[in-house]
Amino acid sequence: MKLLRLLSTITFVMIVLAAFSQTQITYSKHAPEIGHTAVIKALYSDFEPINIDPGPSGTNVTWNFSSYVGTEEETTSFIDPAQTPFADDIAGTGVNLAVAMADDETNGYGYYISTVESFMAHGFGLVYEGEPQIYAEYEPPLVQMVYPFAYGDDFDTYSQIEISFEGMSNITKQWITVTADAWGTLTNPVDTYNDVLRVKTHTVDSVFTYMNGILFMSSGSEMIDYTWYSNEHKYMIQNIYGDLVDENLEVFGVDYLVEESAGIGNPELTGVSVYPNPASDILHIRNGIGQYLISDMTGRKVMEFDASRSETTGIDVSGLSEGMYILHQIENGFHVSSSKIVINR
Repeated sequence: MKLLRLLSTITFVMIVLAAFSQTQITYSKHAPEIGHTAVIKALYSDFEPINIDPGPSGTNVTWNFSSYVGTEEETTSFIDPAQTPFADDIAGTGVNLAVAMADDETNGYGYYISTVESFMAHGFGLVYEGEPQIYAEYEPPLVQMVYPFAYGDDFDTYSQIEISFEGMSNITKQWITVTADAWGTLTNPVDTYNDVLRVKTHTVDSVFTYMNGILFMSSGSEMIDYTWYSNEHKYMIQNIYGDLVDENLEVFGVDYLVEESAGIGNPELTGVSVYPNPASDILHIRNGIGQYLISDMTGRKVMEFDASRSETTGIDVSGLSEGMYILHQIENGFHVSSSKIVINR
């Protein structure tokens, strides 16, 4: 089902940092945001696998996928979760991003938690004939990206999700390994991209089906996704995915970016004064009681603090190097707004 696969792989919506020759995935530059849209061309195979080689891992790899031209066009749009039919289900969960999903079988919404340290899938809701039907949550939330993420980095994650309806229950358990395994130059039907990063996602699924509480059947599968990112684009530029059968990849889908539009950006601090900016030694926070952290432009946390209940809080930033940073306002552990600050002496 394309819809559920979209939910589990929406981490491909990443932008990158041009401060390094090789692409690096960071929160401050690539976290998905409300208002962002991306249009892709897709080439699917329902029967025979697509004869395409994703290439080796390593450095200075050259990929040429220019002959694999998509036959379908799809758009992904990130939206405000509070404006979706399942707003009550995700209230208080930390969900701060949603995406509308649709395929030939059904439609619905995927829900995500985006923080300065990671991007996680929280769950999805299914809609039938315009009416909300089922909302299911990942337990725990499924980590899809950690920040920052560069060549040679990797992480493992596990989650499960249950969908129940009229006495039948499907429980899907997922074990996932994500690795930035290659970088190099990629050519596809749109363009040639230099210094791109490839991320490999290896997923092992186990699915258990119960009827009235009794195990009816079980199955398992392995999937591989290869996704490429460029310094010049927010969305992924290329994606190849398929099933791992007898240790061989059988590709059934190829996607590539053809158009994208920026989102609204991180919400600016509302009603909070930050001065002076640029700052040298002391940064003042006025009318901004609460938790904050400062990250550099790669997404690395360099400082965290609480603004006091006094009218103005002075923060010692003398230990920070000169340059640009992001000041993040945090509520219950989640990023809610941000502002750029500059340290200059």
